[in-house]
Amino acid sequence: MKQGRVFIITMVTVIAVGGVCSSQTAGQQTHWETVEPERKLTQAGNEFGFDLFRELNKTDTSINLLVSPLSVSAALAMTYNGAAGETKTAMENTLQLAGWEINDINRTYKSLFATLQQLGRQIQMEIANSIWYRQSLPVKDSFLAVNTEYYDAKIQALDFNDSQAAGIINDWVSEKTHGKIPNIIDRIDPLLQMLLINAVYLKGSWAKPFAEGDTKLEPFYRFDGQKIQCQLMTQDGRFPYWSDGNLQVVDLGLGSPGFGVLIILPANRTDLDTLVTSINGTFWAKLVDRPTSAYGRIFVPKFEFQYEAGLKKYLDVLGMSKCFAPGADFGGISDAPLFIDDVLHKTYVKTDEKGVEAAAVTAVLMLGDAPDSKPKLEFTMRVDRPFLFVIHERTSGAILFLGKVLDPTAG
Repeated sequence: MKQGRVFIITMVTVIAVGGVCSSQTAGQQTHWETVEPERKLTQAGNEFGFDLFRELNKTDTSINLLVSPLSVSAALAMTYNGAAGETKTAMENTLQLAGWEINDINRTYKSLFATLQQLGRQIQMEIANSIWYRQSLPVKDSFLAVNTEYYDAKIQALDFNDSQAAGIINDWVSEKTHGKIPNIIDRIDPLLQMLLINAVYLKGSWAKPFAEGDTKLEPFYRFDGQKIQCQLMTQDGRFPYWSDGNLQVVDLGLGSPGFGVLIILPANRTDLDTLVTSINGTFWAKLVDRPTSAYGRIFVPKFEFQYEAGLKKYLDVLGMSKCFAPGADFGGISDAPLFIDDVLHKTYVKTDEKGVEAAAVTAVLMLGDAPDSKPKLEFTMRVDRPFLFVIHERTSGAILFLGKVLDPTAG
């Protein structure tokens, strides 16, 4: 269903960079021009998002795909605060953060979150973070303090052996995504030590809503040649638009100026996967800078779907292999050995005549040897010489059998 992803490429950047697009008012454009760290951090997050999107697209080119670069970057940024040595280097290179000081990353994320939610005050734009850890894990106060101060993370120690623990975490996820992503984990692994979770939720009306009466059941032609029927919305109006013969690009504004949905339509029969391989920061800059106001008629399909993936193997390809195996250096989190088991990512999107609703959750799962799952040795006893044994009943104190073993192999 390759043509079915024409509109999905857009959603990769809606949540992450909606506020970075050229503003529709001079005041907002000035804001972004004066906040250079936010712009640079957003560019880094976008570039990482494009890298991740391309890797995910290689796995199955026949399904809808939706990634939130902001959500994945934020969850990994919280984790990055506890990384050191080669593990830290691997993360900063993968996240496009080489050359950044950790304090600058944290301060800029805090500022970026506030900016996105402030600019999106006419729509619902919500970002939430949390850290859940096994009660017995000795987490460093400095790590928790940083994530509380800069990421406003909810911090909670849980009894991971309690059957209710997964439900508590999933309830938080469901609440922060307004029920669109009801859960992120099915169960808690006995070796799971910590989850670092980011949730992003966006709901906004079109700046110019589509009339429901104009929506018609129309054919949609998949790249494999199959014709299907879909609900196609339509309207006439003036939109930011450009075309170069290979692509048509239109930017549909949402209720908060600066937020929009950029739709990229390749020429007929163009292989969409070829287009995906060319997506990078330079390509994105061209998309958002070139459109000029033009009057035209647009037809946009309604769609609603969910997507989920474990990102470990993709992040491994992108350079984070040192983070995913015992020996990873997360000493900034705890003196106990920790490594990332997987990075779970779930997304949701819906478009209709009124607007767009999208949600994303990213959870970094960290494993290790928990004090209560592998206790510290207090003694060693090797029974490798003659010994006695007693079979007794504890309540009465009665000795039932008393024995001596000189040769355990003697019959």
